[in-house]
Amino acid sequence: MKYEQTKLHIRKAAVAGIILLGLSSPNLSFADHGGTNSGGDNSVLVFKSWCHDVDTILDEAETIAKIQYSTGNLIGAKNILVQGIVDALKAAEPNSNSINSQQSLTVRVLTRGLDIATAVSIAAPDDLDRYVRILQYYYKFARETADSLDRNFYYRLHHDKDHEFKYDSMEFERQYEKYAEDQINWLIGDFFIYDCSDVYSGRVNQKCVYGTNNVFFKLAELITGYVKNDLEDLLVSSSFECAALKLGTLNKEIAQYNLGTSILGTPDVALNIVVYPKLSTIAAQIHVQDQCGLR
Repeated sequence: MKYEQTKLHIRKAAVAGIILLGLSSPNLSFADHGGTNSGGDNSVLVFKSWCHDVDTILDEAETIAKIQYSTGNLIGAKNILVQGIVDALKAAEPNSNSINSQQSLTVRVLTRGLDIATAVSIAAPDDLDRYVRILQYYYKFARETADSLDRNFYYRLHHDKDHEFKYDSMEFERQYEKYAEDQINWLIGDFFIYDCSDVYSGRVNQKCVYGTNNVFFKLAELITGYVKNDLEDLLVSSSFECAALKLGTLNKEIAQYNLGTSILGTPDVALNIVVYPKLSTIAAQIHVQDQCGLR
């Protein structure tokens, strides 16, 4: 987590490069929603107000981007979505509030969104449609994270030293499990993957990637690393130790493949022999909290 925070300003600086790739777009900022920088004694309400502000910023950016997308202005849609993430992160910068929103899962997800935006721009600079739809998914994921985890649990876990506010630890673990599992299921679901089996040619139970293989494998590298860190980071880490270890191994395999130093060969082999089956197994282990005999 600390490592990701130290990279935040570098990622923000990189956004300028992302936006310049798209020529020009409306000069918009979505962060003009007062209320989160005023401080105050009721830190719980202040933090929840910040969560609401982030949701509002993302909702406005997504709505305008959809209009741009519907008119065929993919460059405008792309730039608006990136700017929405930048503005949402700006709303979380240190202020006089007693709660450090920069350590929230929402900020973690949004910061990663900038990494993903950069990775997609590099891997497939001409596939603007895919780029926009990837960021639209990430908007949805960030808003769900704020709603299911940060609003309900973040304050209690990190700032309630006197244990004044009780929380259901089992429900937190269930929501956190879903948060981790959803990221993997996005990779192996029908957003990226389709069945390309052909019984006549002997291709049975074969999977193929929609769009560019480079995008999928780069995002697979990023997300396996993200989820590994997520599972190791919070109080539930012991329940997911097995999945975290397997994700770490798979992350290294995918990184080697992306560097061209792997023995996996073609994208078809890498996907069907290694990445897809291993991700499917790991997602199932997260779901049932399989500890692989480690505990």
